[in-house]
Amino acid sequence: MHDKTINGKSLEAISAQYFDEIATLSDRIWHYAEVQFETPKSSRLLGNYLVSKGFDVTYGVAGVEHAFVATWGSGPKTVGFLAEFDALEGMGQKALAYVNCPNGSPGHGCGHNLLGAGAVFAALLCKDVIETEDTNTTIKVFGCPAEESGYAKAIMAEKGVFDGTTFMLTWHPNAYSQVWVERTLAVNTLKLTFRGKASHASGAPECGRSALDACELMNVGVNYLREHMPSTSRIHYAYLDAGGKSANVVQQQATLHYYVRAENRDVLDNLVQRVKQVAKGAALMTETTVSIETDARCLDYNANEPLSKLLESVMHEAGAVHLDDHDLNHLSWYAITPSDAIFDTTIRPGAYGSQDFVSTDVGDVSWRVPTAQIFIACEPQGTPMHSWQWVDNGTSSVAHKGIQKAGVVLALTAIRALHNKKLLQEIEAAYKASL
Repeated sequence: MHDKTINGKSLEAISAQYFDEIATLSDRIWHYAEVQFETPKSSRLLGNYLVSKGFDVTYGVAGVEHAFVATWGSGPKTVGFLAEFDALEGMGQKALAYVNCPNGSPGHGCGHNLLGAGAVFAALLCKDVIETEDTNTTIKVFGCPAEESGYAKAIMAEKGVFDGTTFMLTWHPNAYSQVWVERTLAVNTLKLTFRGKASHASGAPECGRSALDACELMNVGVNYLREHMPSTSRIHYAYLDAGGKSANVVQQQATLHYYVRAENRDVLDNLVQRVKQVAKGAALMTETTVSIETDARCLDYNANEPLSKLLESVMHEAGAVHLDDHDLNHLSWYAITPSDAIFDTTIRPGAYGSQDFVSTDVGDVSWRVPTAQIFIACEPQGTPMHSWQWVDNGTSSVAHKGIQKAGVVLALTAIRALHNKKLLQEIEAAYKASL
């Protein structure tokens, strides 16, 4: 950032004193690889570190055991930073092995170890700049498990945990740098359990009622539904329980896990009802019963435009992550095509007004508090989120440099917004107009 100084303090210089500690936090969370709501080690690691830096930490907020809020200061203006730290099932991978070596264990295939550490880093940089000033500012770090599945932020938002925050900032690792302003998809996850009647599949097939048949008929029905739903919607599924491994037994019980996505809550609710009707039809055809449980829900993302534009301008000022020859050699191992070996040093323009097709519970926060977020390029080119390459890269110097860049950009954005009364008014006005 060309040694950018705020009130005599260089954020680059301040960041150096924390860098090794923050990188170590990220690496430890990578090794923990805790999933969904079961993140005790990752949560406590970040929370205890913030306590050591002068923050007060409350765990178990909104009834979510491993969610936390870390607070420093007591002023009326509150900047929040969202921290995630959950991994993905079945993404286990050795670090820097440069080969796909899944072992069935969880792994950080979406870079949330970097995300959580970077959010904490930003909060510390922000605190160090403003603590000698009379800015009437409170800084909060929200520790949020279960972004990948379960959506803790949706629960926290519903319980009012984020209310009263002036604005919220966060980031996500990626293979390119860009302010994230696209509308994401709202999502509803369902667990559908079919129950029938066990029987000998050959000796007395007429006595059996197959839960597995019901699952398969439901999936076929949903595949036909795809032709008659909005083009921006998405449906995908997995078997949680296929009924057992004995082919000569009529499967008495089987369970599906469905993700239903749509551009907003109204469209989603309608589509979910249609999926449920298909499930009921499958149960009717097979003379089984079905129980349908809403597993989790989250809203579409509502980016705050004035805050996003400030974040974007700071990104351009900061520039891309600087890589040395060692970093470039490391990334070249992942290259599928020659173009993938070229690190993207551009700051892509924000795709304002566009539709994205992923989902995030940051969306639920964005409908309660003005929110903005960025992508920082620190992952291998030509590879998607939820890939073994992202897991493999998670403890590299490239990943660590991404944390550092994200922390500086988020902190400087927060400081500039806090010092600009007119901008704060614009942020609040845009938020209210979007509701």
